[in-house]
Amino acid sequence: MHYGMGTVVDAEVTLGDRLRIDQNVIIGRQDAHLPRERSPFGRLHFGDDAVLFPGCVVLGRANRIGAGSTVGDNSVLTGDTGENEIWAGSPARKVGVRSDG
Repeated sequence: MHYGMGTVVDAEVTLGDRLRIDQNVIIGRQDAHLPRERSPFGRLHFGDDAVLFPGCVVLGRANRIGAGSTVGDNSVLTGDTGENEIWAGSPARKVGVRSDG
């Protein structure tokens, strides 16, 4: 297993319990060039048991990734998710619901 190698996580992200982050995942703000106080984006929060598959990117417009949600390989997520949702693609869109959550 290669969990987390090559991963970048913004310092202000809140990570839920048992969050799985695979290799080459990027989590951050779309406007990292701006000082925090000038950013229109809120802080990003990941719920418990979410899964981020290899190469996915979660950017600033997202404020909440619901508990048990999954972001697929090489997907680019820019919005919030509900609980136990499966998101994939670039840009990512909801493609299903987890039944194991």
